[in-house]
Formats: sequence, structure tokens, C-alpha cells
Amino acid sequence: MKETTGVFHHKASAKQYDFMRQAPDPALKDYIEQYWHVTWDLGMGVDHLQQNLPDPTMHLTFEQDGIWLYGPVTSRFEVTLSGKGMISGVKFRAGALTDLLGVNSRACVDVKLPAEAVMPDVMKLVQKAARQNFPDKCQQMDAFFNQLAGRQGRSEGYFLCQNLLDYITQNPDVRQVDQLAAQFQVSVRKIQRLFYQYIGLSPKWVIRKYRMHDVLRLLEQGAVYQDIIHDLGYYDQSHFIKDFKLFTGKSPSKYLVPIRQDHSK
Repeated sequence: MKETTGVFHHKASAKQYDFMRQAPDPALKDYIEQYWHVTWDLGMGVDHLQQNLPDPTMHLTFEQDGIWLYGPVTSRFEVTLSGKGMISGVKFRAGALTDLLGVNSRACVDVKLPAEAVMPDVMKLVQKAARQNFPDKCQQMDAFFNQLAGRQGRSEGYFLCQNLLDYITQNPDVRQVDQLAAQFQVSVRKIQRLFYQYIGLSPKWVIRKYRMHDVLRLLEQGAVYQDIIHDLGYYDQSHFIKDFKLFTGKSPSKYLVPIRQDHSK
């Protein structure tokens, strides 16, 4: 599975909870990136604010107050962990539910909705998996989603979109949509159309978002952002700060405060 990225202050944050992941059945790899399970025990009256970069993928979550489907998120994602608890979920590949169920990705951007509105049979999955441990839950989810995927045809547009997205995440030197068009020998307009259809967001936004993953990783390692501007090909400092604020909701200097405090210990 891919390395976990996009978490604010990852090293310090990871001390607040236990995070488990499991890959899906290989037959589902085109639609599901991973199953995940988070548990925490912070003590009575103790909270932890978990912050992540925005994400173009959809998540199905099993929470105390229900089963929810989170659409693509375009701003900093925050959730407060309090006392003791747990959440399980499914991280779909971007655009998977559009291909599987015809979900309108653009209509789901920055939306949280009851899962049964999109997957009416999901309650059957919950009833089967409610009292099981995480590995057994994953087996139940494999069976559920294999049945769901088996009913559908495969879309060439979806798989081209996945190939484009994989290329972005695996090649940090991709900074323009023109580079994708040249690599895959398709028009910029077609790429834009595919991303809006399956992900609900522009390819330019997705490229900028994944470059910010590299920014956070380098800051965590102690790099200074003036060097990052050069290494990651930002036009100048003002463009870098604009992107940083867009995706984190903070200035680089404010984000760096806890990292500097940690390094000084």
C-alpha cells in the first residue's frame, strides 16, 4: 500500500491514535485503495484535533452516529478525537463510485451524506460486521464490494483517469496539465473532462494538491521552505504561500511552529 501522506505534523499526530490499514481483495484494487481503522484512548476530557490535506477520493466511514459517505474535500479536513473511540472506513480510488454506481462526483464535492443514499444495501454490511475485529470486517467488505463491482461494466474513461492520477502521484515533477497530455497523447480538454466527470475537480487542482504532500513531507524532515520553493518548481515565494494557505489554511510560518518546537527538544 502507499505511504500515508498528507497528515499535518505526522510524527506528533501519530502518537495520539493507532492507525491500521489493510489492502482490499486484489479483484477490487481498481476501485478501493484501502480499508482503515483508527482507535484512540486519550483520557477523560482530552481532545486531539486531527488535520489532513484535502483529498479527491471518497470515503465510506462507520462511526458511532451512523454510516457516512464523504465526497472529495477541497479544503483542510479536520476531525476532533475525544476521550476514547474508534472509526473504520473504506478509502475508494478517486472516481470509483462514479464508475460503479453512477455517482455525480461534482455534486459530492465537500458533501457528507448518509451512505444508504448511495448504497442502499450498506446496512446489511454493517449488521454483519458490527461486532467483528478489523481483519474480519475487511473480509466482509471484500465480499460486499466484490458483489457490487460484479454487477457493473468497466469504463475506459475511468481507467484512463486512474492512470492519469497514478502518474501525478508517482511523478512529482508533473506540474502542468500539458505534461499529462503529452505523456498520454490525449488533449488537455479530454483530461479536464475526465477529471470533472470522475473526480469532480480539475486536474490542475489535483496536481497542486499532490505537490503539497511533498511540501509537508519535506517540512517534517526539517527542510526550509525557501529550498522547497526551488526544489518543487514553484514560480516564486508568493505562489508557494498562496498554494500553502489554500491547502492547509495556514501560512508556512504558522505551520512550522510545532515542527520547530519538536526539533528543538
